[in-house]
Amino acid sequence: MNEDTDIAIVGIGCIFPGAENLDEFWKVLVNGEDHVQDIPPERFNVQAFYDPDPDHPYKTYVRKAGLIQRYETFTKLSFYEKSICTKNCVL
Repeated sequence: MNEDTDIAIVGIGCIFPGAENLDEFWKVLVNGEDHVQDIPPERFNVQAFYDPDPDHPYKTYVRKAGLIQRYETFTKLSFYEKSICTKNCVL
């Protein structure tokens, strides 16, 4: 091991579609849950940007997504609020 490049992972934080923490995410995986859904209009105006042709410029051919809940409250600081940051912590 090289002391200049060794790292230690001391914690994990995560938010996934259908899971707001690691325990919930594990349950999603174990249960084989699918949290891909139609994109709701309050998240994105699909009608304005959808085209079934994947080569159409400035349009998307996707109408579904895996979305996290309460996205409007998500910030890097709230995600790391339980983390211990030192002078080397990048937010």
